[in-house]
Amino acid sequence: MTATYPGAAFFVQSPNCAPRRAGARITHVILHLTGNLADHTAYFSRRNERSVAPHLYPRPDGTLTQFVRFGWRAWTTAVPLDETAITFEIEAVGDATPAQYEAVARFIAWLADQTEVDGIPVDFEISRARVIGHREAPGVTSGTACPVNLDIDRIVARARELRGVRMLWPNGTTTEPRRSDGYGPRKSILTSAGWTRPFHVGTDWYSIGTIRSVAAGTVIESGWIDWAGNQVLIYHGEIDGVRTWSRSCHLAAPSPLSRGDQVAAGAVVGAEGATGQAAGPHLHFELYRGRVDRGTGSDPGATVDPRAFILARLGTTLTEADMDKINELWQRLLPGEAGKKTAGDVYLTFLDLVSRVKGLAATAAKTVWETPVTRGDKKISALQELADAKTLGQTANAKLDQLLARPVSEISLTPEQMGRLAEAIGSAVALQVAPAVLDQMAKRLES
Repeated sequence: MTATYPGAAFFVQSPNCAPRRAGARITHVILHLTGNLADHTAYFSRRNERSVAPHLYPRPDGTLTQFVRFGWRAWTTAVPLDETAITFEIEAVGDATPAQYEAVARFIAWLADQTEVDGIPVDFEISRARVIGHREAPGVTSGTACPVNLDIDRIVARARELRGVRMLWPNGTTTEPRRSDGYGPRKSILTSAGWTRPFHVGTDWYSIGTIRSVAAGTVIESGWIDWAGNQVLIYHGEIDGVRTWSRSCHLAAPSPLSRGDQVAAGAVVGAEGATGQAAGPHLHFELYRGRVDRGTGSDPGATVDPRAFILARLGTTLTEADMDKINELWQRLLPGEAGKKTAGDVYLTFLDLVSRVKGLAATAAKTVWETPVTRGDKKISALQELADAKTLGQTANAKLDQLLARPVSEISLTPEQMGRLAEAIGSAVALQVAPAVLDQMAKRLES
């Protein structure tokens, strides 16, 4: 795993650090303000004299320099939390610039997607409790006003916005499995497992086979509950500022997961079954917001409609294959190290554009998927929009291929041109890597 942040324009190793202790995890981000203006070279020299250094140093234009690799503890705050934190020293007097707010938020959004950095496990979520100022770190005895005017709530909110939430269906894909019962009031019927409840607090899917986690999280429970049978409860952290859990029920056998296990989106939870009060093999899936039903299966106030919640957050992530394709294109357009350094911030903008375009595609798919198509002209219009989107993608990719066919020596771009090119490539790649979304929309409309 990476020892440095991909969004850093420079990496200059400071001697003011030490290896983290065995068993350490990355749990916090600590923010400092310098209280003066000095470029990274002058800052590095002055910090060496005082035997201190942060991990990352954002300049007023948002450019990031990294001084300490993530597997090492930076000598910054001189408190125990340094052992599990990544630290920032923001070059600013009074308050940070908009570019610095954006750079810090981007890093936090990136960190929340990592499971490990430089060999150190990451146990971090985007919340105000995990992103703190120097003055809030337990044990601080100096600089107790730092970081004075920095609006940390603003940084946390922007990081959540940048990251979004990446969710999958419980089959580990962006294609919904077969659904047998939805969330909400229903008529009670007598089954072999007894009377069904008048309010169904989850969603039932079937013919899944292997049940997978819909999002990253931590296992809270893994075991038997009479009504749920073999079940697993996973805490997904704060989603849109609200604590969120999911429970997978009626598993065929005890889950391989145990309390405290960290899981990624798509991780195996168990096998579909019919244990507990189940009329047949299926997955009963519950999603809790704010508080969790501790297994009674009778607290609709704690639950929300899982299907609607997942649909609203589906398919916005970039896969490793997507990233490989994006990086390959980007590297071919940047001849040499000088070009890479010049394009540091543009590259982050580029990745954000790709992610946003894919997110828009997912939102469009959700709208089409949930809207009943009853009129022929409406169906024709929607299908035409899909056809236009595919044509646009093909045209954009053709133009991109023409550009990439030119000799590297002919490609000399200003930062402004690279910004425009990033947007063009973002659109092209997003349409190139998301054909399944368009195909799903077309099938829905044609049915």
